[in-house]
Amino acid sequence: MAGGDRSVRISVAVDEGHCVHAHSVWAICARCVNACPGGAISLPQGAKAPVVDEQRCVSCGQCLSACSLGAFSSPEFSERRLLERIEKEGSIRLRCFLPYGELESLAQDGGSYHVCTCLAALSPGVLYQMATERSCELVTDRCRECVLFAKVEAGMRRNFEDARALLSDCGRAHHLWESSPLFLPKRVNDSDSNEVDDDATVCAPAPNVRAVFHSIFVSVRDNPPVKRKPLPLRALRKHVPEWRASLGEVWNMTSHVSHDGAYLWPVHVVDRNRCRACGMCMQLCPTGTIAHGFGDGRFRYSFTPGNCAECGLCFMSCPVAAISRERATNAAPFDEVECFECEAEPCPRCGLPNFASRGEPVCRLCQKRLGT
Repeated sequence: MAGGDRSVRISVAVDEGHCVHAHSVWAICARCVNACPGGAISLPQGAKAPVVDEQRCVSCGQCLSACSLGAFSSPEFSERRLLERIEKEGSIRLRCFLPYGELESLAQDGGSYHVCTCLAALSPGVLYQMATERSCELVTDRCRECVLFAKVEAGMRRNFEDARALLSDCGRAHHLWESSPLFLPKRVNDSDSNEVDDDATVCAPAPNVRAVFHSIFVSVRDNPPVKRKPLPLRALRKHVPEWRASLGEVWNMTSHVSHDGAYLWPVHVVDRNRCRACGMCMQLCPTGTIAHGFGDGRFRYSFTPGNCAECGLCFMSCPVAAISRERATNAAPFDEVECFECEAEPCPRCGLPNFASRGEPVCRLCQKRLGT
């Protein structure tokens, strides 16, 4: 499996429309700024997106996985391209962009694939994909010697551990391991790639996940997904990061073991006694994870855990503090979950839902506007 990406230095671009700061002034996210080891990313006061200083960028790619909404991209590297280039059969061995001038020794290493970024740039979704059907080794022998490690350690730990937790839910956690354990449990012996976890015995054989991911990436690139017909109160301009959308497709095709799970998905908790059905949370949600439905005398509030970017805009923007967030295991995280449903009728003043159980002539939003 010798080979790798053609470049050892990447450039990054920012899509302003995908940044959480472009959606609301309530946004307080600074993940990209905190993750950048070279201090190349800044967020000017009042800006709708971060700014990248190309002179200070060290091409580690950490921002690619740090941004929960996928606002960063690179013309030289993408996870879709990585999936297209790796060998279809056999185990996978990934090495980073090697800031030690070791490209000649890398060319002699016929068992590894050279990624043109730091391994911290790989999202949990692509690690899950590569390790679902076969062994995936991450070469971390010299990570602690790297001058970037102190800054990228937190992001690398998060991505590795999240990927292993996702794999654990389908009985394949042992497929993902490190050559020199930093964050993942130590591999017991060389036959681990063929071993079967106790929980995995109840798991059906996985489909050709690489082929599935490849088809999904190509489909997203060439055929933008058709937006679902909006519900009466659903806002537009929604964007689900590519790795989350791909993970959702493959997750639903993979058999999962019958245990409580390891990965903790977000849980959206709404206090129905406080909620005004104003739609503020839904309109500001950048991924369209929150949906309000109103019709046939019923108001429905639903949430899709797997698409949530955990940006916090929903509960920060709620005018009555009706939203809180928890985390829990979930066997079907990409299915809509109903937070609550109740009888409602259109407000005669604004048309928004007015909950019948409250017995008020107009909705609470109009009450506040009218000062009644």
